[in-house]
Amino acid sequence: MQSKQRNNLTVKFIYFSKVILMISFFPLIANAGNSKLGQSMNTKHMNNSESTLTKTLLTQIKIVVQKQHKSPINQFDVVKVESRDWPNSALGCTKSGMQYMQMITPGYLVNVKADGMLHIVHTSNTHAIVCGQSKPDSLSYGSNKKPKIEESMINRVKAIQLSRAMLIKTKDIETRSVRLKSVSDAVINDFSTQCKQNYFGKDKGYKVVLSHEKLIVIFFSDGIEVVKCKSSTVI
Repeated sequence: MQSKQRNNLTVKFIYFSKVILMISFFPLIANAGNSKLGQSMNTKHMNNSESTLTKTLLTQIKIVVQKQHKSPINQFDVVKVESRDWPNSALGCTKSGMQYMQMITPGYLVNVKADGMLHIVHTSNTHAIVCGQSKPDSLSYGSNKKPKIEESMINRVKAIQLSRAMLIKTKDIETRSVRLKSVSDAVINDFSTQCKQNYFGKDKGYKVVLSHEKLIVIFFSDGIEVVKCKSSTVI
């Protein structure tokens, strides 16, 4: 009788030991599974160019690209997405003879391939316009050569950014308190008598006019070098 009771106790002990071991290892197994799932999701997110764009903006891009095609698009791929600060209301896609509001508009430069045709799309955070198109083979992403219109817009934006940085550093003010009044094509010779510092950049560049409260400051920049030229106070 005692032997039978001992056997029962032994069986119960072994059973409870197995249960305790399973409970102890369960969190480790669960965490390992969650870790692998998280790694898989993160990898998918990092490799997806479309993940940078909101669904609304992606829909706008598809709509404007579709308007360039006479028939429905069978294949639509977002090739490249770059954040940009466009210098005017045209989102950097200006047309000759047209005038646009000078304002910094955050958005994206998006390259889209639709049925073998590459579309260069400029966007704000809510709207999109097609600024150019070509066959994919005609544009090498590894090349330093860029369309002239894109290079011009990049230099214009850089000129604004350099001017803002100089004003903020000189006056020790916050970035958000600086306003862009205008930016236009210019030649340094037109400002040489007004500029207080030596300028070592290109002759052709941009006249950038910024304001801070009642202060108006004029800068000249080619997108690489910048110089302060004139300042005045509005009463």
